[in-house]
Amino acid sequence: MDINGDKAVLDHANEIVDIMQSMIMRHFEKRYETALKIQSVNHLSTTKSIIDILKAAIDTAKGLA
Repeated sequence: MDINGDKAVLDHANEIVDIMQSMIMRHFEKRYETALKIQSVNHLSTTKSIIDILKAAIDTAKGLA
């Protein structure tokens, strides 16, 4: 901040808040247990969707080859 001023923080404000929220939730794990479980399910679902898309793309590429 000494070098770039407030702009350095403002450009990354959402990222900073997300990181801080994640750190707090992990530190107070018992308090945020439900939210962490929901996040885990969402992340697994997103990962599965990405893998399914990649598999479909690979199958399509093989079919075109």
